[in-house]
Amino acid sequence: MKKAAFVIGPTVRIWGTVDTDQSIEVLGFVDGRISGAEVHVAQTAMVTGDIIATYVVVEGQVLGNIFADSLVLEETANVEGEIYHAELDLRVGANFEGRSRRHDKPKTLAATMSVYERAGEDDRTLAP
Repeated sequence: MKKAAFVIGPTVRIWGTVDTDQSIEVLGFVDGRISGAEVHVAQTAMVTGDIIATYVVVEGQVLGNIFADSLVLEETANVEGEIYHAELDLRVGANFEGRSRRHDKPKTLAATMSVYERAGEDDRTLAP
């Protein structure tokens, strides 16, 4: 991944949505959705929420769903959730707990899924 246009530093904590058409490097903590052209979750980082990007590399922790055309889970990655990808590179030592689904256009899929579907819940069971 080339040098990121947007860097979330190791002492930064974000609650909410990070949305850009450029590359993002996460060194700190994000509780929310990240959407960018490329997303790199560094070994020091923790993301709780969905990641949507063309290219994603995970070295740190992700608790949530990942929608990426190309996804790399490095040997230090710890991911819990569902991953939707066209290409997957799972390195020896990576820790992945969840479901992996191949999809030709995972970013498009992310836009059409409800929040409940992304959380693994059925919309009807959560309705009041």
